[in-house]
Amino acid sequence: MSGRIRALGVATAVAVAGLLAGGCGWGGAEPERGRVQPVTFWHSMAGDLGKTMRVIIEKFNALHPRTPVEAVYQGGYDLLAQKIRTSVVAGQPPVMAQMYEAWTAYLNRDRGQEAILDLRPMLAEPGFDREDVYPVLMEDVTFDGQVLAMPFNKSFPVLYYNRDLFLAAGLDPDRPPATWAEFAEYGRKLTRDTNGDGRNDIWGWSFAVDPWLYLCMVLQNGGTFLSEDGRSANFDRPPAVEALEYWIDASSGPRPFALRSTEFEPQNEYVAGKVAMVLTSSVSKAFMKPMIRFDMGMAPIPQGARRASIVAGTNVGIFRKASPEQQRAAWEFIQFFSATENTTFWAIKTNYIPVRRSATKSKVWTEWLKLDPTAGVAISQMESATFEPRFPEWVDCRKVLSQAMTQALQERGNARERLAAANKEINAKLARRHAAR
Repeated sequence: MSGRIRALGVATAVAVAGLLAGGCGWGGAEPERGRVQPVTFWHSMAGDLGKTMRVIIEKFNALHPRTPVEAVYQGGYDLLAQKIRTSVVAGQPPVMAQMYEAWTAYLNRDRGQEAILDLRPMLAEPGFDREDVYPVLMEDVTFDGQVLAMPFNKSFPVLYYNRDLFLAAGLDPDRPPATWAEFAEYGRKLTRDTNGDGRNDIWGWSFAVDPWLYLCMVLQNGGTFLSEDGRSANFDRPPAVEALEYWIDASSGPRPFALRSTEFEPQNEYVAGKVAMVLTSSVSKAFMKPMIRFDMGMAPIPQGARRASIVAGTNVGIFRKASPEQQRAAWEFIQFFSATENTTFWAIKTNYIPVRRSATKSKVWTEWLKLDPTAGVAISQMESATFEPRFPEWVDCRKVLSQAMTQALQERGNARERLAAANKEINAKLARRHAAR
């Protein structure tokens, strides 16, 4: 599925405004009697993402004045993780918080001292349609049978491309590359020296070292990250090596078409028209679109021997330390936020994916797709979705992979050697993990 952004007019505003004005789906219960008991929610949603989140929170609070959600921004994800750990050690965690899966596993690693509440009893109650939530998202928050969180801000990597540059290179902008072989072919055609000075002025692709996309490619090559028992890594195997060699060839091979950058530079270069394609999160659309002055297209990431795309983003967990009333209110909020109407609104405004199947069948969503067909690109990858390992040590394993990728790209080779060394280091971490269990 590919698409292009069309002009968004009054109808869009009416559709989204109507979504909020409609009461977000249901009237709500009578306010609880007694004292006000705030429900603290630690998060990392800044800027417009935070503003959109607060719209939904304010709607919830109007229906639950005795247990209002108090959203507290804690900085970026690294800082949020640090503050959560510190608060748990001090015995003063928030009522609920955004958290990655590896954090959740860490917080519940010690039997008898689990910090995160098992949500299964609440999920068993009438009123919450668990089957409507995409199965892979529910599987992602299930640890040894316990449901320890619910999906919150989830996204997929997608392909953004400059339709104008496609036309200039003689490529059909309605047929973006569907495979990595096509991606390389397109990239080379798009890479051009426009002023004849011997240097490329336009590149086909710009990238920063990104384990997320690399891991997608490993799976697409038929590989796996770990052995079946989880005791050893597989990054020294051909599927992993070939994935990294693709990046090296793209940026420093005989016919390079990729510009290696850092952090958010690929997005900036794409917005500036210096590169024709970038592969990054669906959420990047919200940041890039206001600055773009060309015809932007979107498509799913290219695929390999098999289809695979990794869903990313955080979930929301409730802390056991909270009072029963606070836990109940936190669960009410999680239900509210993930309700069809609200997850649809969240997806439209932020470009995260809706977490419910019913959202993509709703009238508001179908009307939105008529105005912006690219809105359906990310969610179209759900059929081939999976997720990364979730054990606590995976955070460090990811860093090891990132370092190996960076070194191999800087050296313009040695993918096999660098990944073999990384694999050995990851295996040592896995050995320590299993020895401690």
